[in-house]
Amino acid sequence: LVRFKGKTKGIEVYQPLCPHDQASDALRHELASHHRALELYWSKQWDEARSLFEQLHAQHPETEIYGLYLQRIAEIRERPLAEEWDGVYERRTK
Repeated sequence: LVRFKGKTKGIEVYQPLCPHDQASDALRHELASHHRALELYWSKQWDEARSLFEQLHAQHPETEIYGLYLQRIAEIRERPLAEEWDGVYERRTK
């Protein structure tokens, strides 16, 4: 989820990979790990989320989203979160 500058609602952003029925077992395993890492991120379990994103990034360095979440976790740790944080990443520039 991303909230763009000047907007109040987060927008879901996706990257299509393949038709569901054509996903390999390896891709299904990777996506299960990715979803688990996201659950940890949204529940503010930063160390666990970072660890899983680091594993995913090491195994799949071509997949940019893992590095992106590692950057977001680093940013979050540098500044306090608003009490009403909803897990949405806020883009500060257009």
